[in-house]
Amino acid sequence: MKKAHWFSSATFAFVALVVSSFYRTFSAVSLLKNWNEEIHNSTNHFQVRREPVDSLTTKGNVRRHPLTVSSGGGDDQRLDDVVIAQSIQRHFSVLSRNPSFKQAYGEGVSSSTNALKIERLRVLETLLKYFSNTSDRIESDVVELRHCRLEVVDYSNFSSWAAVILVDAWSKIESKLEKRSPDVQGLGSKDDWEGSMYLEFCLGLLEIYVTHSKGENNTPICDFQRYPLEIQRADLISATSALRSISTSTDGLPRLVFAIVAFQDANHLETLIEACFMPHHLIIVHLERLSPPLFTERVHEIANKYTNVVVVQFGSIIYTTDSVSTVNYQIMHWVTNELGISYDYFLTLGNAAFPLYNATELANYFKTTKRDIWLGEMRNSGNQVASGYLERKRLIFTAGAQKYTQRTKKWKQSGFDSTIPDYIKNSLSNKTNSGNQAVFSYKVVKKLIDSPIVRELFSIAKYGCCCCLEERTWVAAARIVGHGREALERASMFQVWGGKPVCGDGSMKNALLIANATTCYKSEDVTSGNIFERQQNNTSSKSHGGDPYFRGDQLLEELRLAKERGFLFARKFVSTDPESLQLLETIKTNIHHS
Repeated sequence: MKKAHWFSSATFAFVALVVSSFYRTFSAVSLLKNWNEEIHNSTNHFQVRREPVDSLTTKGNVRRHPLTVSSGGGDDQRLDDVVIAQSIQRHFSVLSRNPSFKQAYGEGVSSSTNALKIERLRVLETLLKYFSNTSDRIESDVVELRHCRLEVVDYSNFSSWAAVILVDAWSKIESKLEKRSPDVQGLGSKDDWEGSMYLEFCLGLLEIYVTHSKGENNTPICDFQRYPLEIQRADLISATSALRSISTSTDGLPRLVFAIVAFQDANHLETLIEACFMPHHLIIVHLERLSPPLFTERVHEIANKYTNVVVVQFGSIIYTTDSVSTVNYQIMHWVTNELGISYDYFLTLGNAAFPLYNATELANYFKTTKRDIWLGEMRNSGNQVASGYLERKRLIFTAGAQKYTQRTKKWKQSGFDSTIPDYIKNSLSNKTNSGNQAVFSYKVVKKLIDSPIVRELFSIAKYGCCCCLEERTWVAAARIVGHGREALERASMFQVWGGKPVCGDGSMKNALLIANATTCYKSEDVTSGNIFERQQNNTSSKSHGGDPYFRGDQLLEELRLAKERGFLFARKFVSTDPESLQLLETIKTNIHHS
């Protein structure tokens, strides 16, 4: 039979291997028999557990979801996973009795059509085992299903859509393993990771599917008012105690919360903390769950020097996704809603930043400012590109000893289209500096974390295909809660691109800041007083009108002007580069106190 253009011979071989492994354990007939018996037994003992909706328990695995029904008394009730398993089992039974599916089992992977039918049954098998509690448990840093009514999903349609994506994904993984690609090094043998990866992929695809789908009477399947933001899989006891014990300023200075997402260069992290420290501030250093042990130990050593610096370790940071935004959003919720700590401003930072103000100056600046948000508009705005980034999807694996992510180009098929709702899409018309290098007042943070639309936005973005989403999602969130115009006006972070001898080279990467004329930088800033305006107003620079480039010997002047214009920080710096270290000392001498 002629193969579909996306289904390679390598894919046939790999799927045959999967199916042969599948057959070694079960036959199609015995599988269905066993499943029917399991579901029948579960149904006989089924009772709806009466638990408070806000009691969001976990099972040491992918986070469970509260599903609600109305009883005679009208109280919300949580349905057991068996209800979902029953729904999946019904769809599986229909497919397994279908003559064409029986034929596919008999023939094996002899065609792309047969392979997809077998894959559909494998998807349903995987979910059925999970929701009937007969499969191994996994712990995902990404998947969240507690806010969705999974019992109303059409699992036949879902499995048809998911099968295409998964067959394509496995073929790519197999190719990478054969080529020993860096992103699959350390995954181990196929038996070590295939089960947990496949399960997390299936559950992630289920979340994507229900997020963009409708249930009965065209009603949403997921309720984002109930989308959980609680930090999972983390010991927060000591951090909670430490933060709650910190007193406010006796001098009436505003309290700042610094959330620093750190993944390398502990020495510069220490420099950043020293520069921002005041005893009444709260400094939260985030480490991902799989952070290297030596780096983790060094960060704890730094934090232990202060009473108001805490380390929280949770989640997975995957820099080709918007995962940093998810982490910062959760930390905002933790400090504001769960701990109930009062503060004035919340600052998100990476550990490659450095303030243009010393600590006292910075506190006094926030004492007098009337602003609520600092993002700062950048060039290259356009909502079509931004919504496209949200529509495209990634498969994400976090449940193993090594992370893995892969783009899929197969998400639009089988009647599924990951359409972005207009109330989100219409807010994606601008591009700003990343919200992970920004400042938000308490008032704005409270609006962001309490908005179901913003929760929906970030739940969609976590599976998006591009790390630059953070330059779109945070300003969209600001617009949703009524602060979009102000967010465009001023940036918190001075940053440039390029950093190469030839202007234009490396312009897609944030550049290391060094005051050297051999280095060319590119600016994307279009806030008031930007370099483009200054060039156009300078008669001696008419030939450069709109030129985004400048040389490193102008860098100190650009930093001075940035502070004058209201920028608070600059990036990026590293502790291993002598010129970077020299620039830090120059900033302390010439920019601080000015």
